[in-house]
Amino acid sequence: MSLITDLVQVEFEDGDQGASVRSLQEYFSECGFPITVDGIYGPQTRRVLRMWQFVRFGAGAVDEDSFVTTLMMAEEAEVDSEDELAVVSLMATMREELLDEQYDGVWASLAKMRADYRSVETHKFGCDVAWVSIWLLTQSIQEASQNRGPWVDVIVELGGGDHLKADPWCARFVTACRVLASWLRSDVAKDKSPKFPRTGSASQLWILSSSPLTRGDAACMMGSIGGAFVRSRTNKPEWHAQVIRDGEPMPGHTGVVVDLEGNGFVGIAGNSSGSGHSKSSGAVAVELLAPTSGHAMRAWDRLVGVATE
Repeated sequence: MSLITDLVQVEFEDGDQGASVRSLQEYFSECGFPITVDGIYGPQTRRVLRMWQFVRFGAGAVDEDSFVTTLMMAEEAEVDSEDELAVVSLMATMREELLDEQYDGVWASLAKMRADYRSVETHKFGCDVAWVSIWLLTQSIQEASQNRGPWVDVIVELGGGDHLKADPWCARFVTACRVLASWLRSDVAKDKSPKFPRTGSASQLWILSSSPLTRGDAACMMGSIGGAFVRSRTNKPEWHAQVIRDGEPMPGHTGVVVDLEGNGFVGIAGNSSGSGHSKSSGAVAVELLAPTSGHAMRAWDRLVGVATE
């Protein structure tokens, strides 16, 4: 309640500084969002605010002007027996090795995901996929060893892979988000790859998609949200992206689009450092792809497009 008291009269603008901004950042950090607590309201804090609103209240609440309203509405959802039974049903579809006690925290978190989801109405499958990816971001998922770890293993299996092979998991993350979005709606994940190719290859997500969007279209269409951005690697030549567009596999990277920003968009990706594909310390991280500067520009230059439903 103290945060609401501190912020109820505040209208934040870029460049604002002070205790109120720091309180806001500390709150988002406690909610699990990766954010720098520096007391400065800038692009990162604004981006996290929008993601917080989305995961708490759905796509209709993503509005900086309604922050105080959504903050006052925020309340913790409680896990009930139906959530626990749904998780048990999901567990029954997994390999026996994933029922070991080291995975208990993952299953408990997924029960909480279902409880949180009940308070959100997104109405579109793509928005559900984006919601799931943001929610997973708040779990601070990182590898315990290269391409392995309790959460990573479950994500790989949900994405149609074999966790024991320890393959790169960015494409598995995208498919797992779609599986979990379907599961949230139906209690049991009967279809492990709803309307999406089950593949570990980032480039294949684009090549096999039935309705891919080009880079330019994707950056201005709300229908991109929940889709999979596909790009070639930032340490490779730009022409690699055209090879993928032409239907040929090429090493790349992928994640889920969760918001449009400027002339680009924000994605959530697995097996990422937050500034691109990670070879040794993968995590679930935010990636900005936009014609601006730095990594965002390099990623934009290599962007193939967005693969949607």
